[in-house]
Amino acid sequence: MIVCERTFTREDPHDPTYSMQEYDLYAWIPVASRNGVDTHRLSIRKNHQTDEFELYRQYFDYTGARTKLEVLFKDEDFAKVIDRGNAERRKFLTVDEDLTVCTHEPSNKHIRCNGRRS
Repeated sequence: MIVCERTFTREDPHDPTYSMQEYDLYAWIPVASRNGVDTHRLSIRKNHQTDEFELYRQYFDYTGARTKLEVLFKDEDFAKVIDRGNAERRKFLTVDEDLTVCTHEPSNKHIRCNGRRS
């Protein structure tokens, strides 16, 4: 799956600090894979105040209500966040392919990428 950092530019109208776009690397942990970790989703968003991409876990209780949010890693370098996200995802899931960073070129371009050739 290709992920483009340019899709994170629009601000969330409810919280302009963060991007409207978030990308979920997974939305839950299968029971057999929990290893003592509470149910959560692993996602990427952009913090518009710091200009950093954040890899975070949003935890849920047994009713599905959100409990705590934990930022695992943040960096201005989108590729570093994707690499860390791939590593975190492999801790809990068997994956067929890792996420890759959009190059803004037709051969490796996210479907919503508005990148132009330079």
